[in-house]
Amino acid sequence: MEPWLCIWLALLAGVVAGSLAPGDVMPDLPNDRLLHFGAYAVLGVIPSGWAWSRSWGWKMAALASLIGVGLEILQNVIPGRTTDVADAIANCAGAITGCVMGMMIRRWQQDRSA
Repeated sequence: MEPWLCIWLALLAGVVAGSLAPGDVMPDLPNDRLLHFGAYAVLGVIPSGWAWSRSWGWKMAALASLIGVGLEILQNVIPGRTTDVADAIANCAGAITGCVMGMMIRRWQQDRSA
């Protein structure tokens, strides 16, 4: 298995675990939206950086966005957690930004090696 895929899956597992943890075990975070954006940016940048094509990178960003929205909806049934539309937007924005960054990095690497 590709090392980047292993890293991506580990990060995804961490995001899922953090998103579905009960509210009483979650620490107070100073900037929750920034955390959401950053986590999903990493989930977007990794696959788009090693994707076989741009369309694959966009599909992975869409998948990360869907996961982010789905986890936000699931938080409604987790004790002490609620669904937050702003968090879902931050998740999607992070995934898309990460995807674009990954494609830019990949393009830069291809240009350097040519």
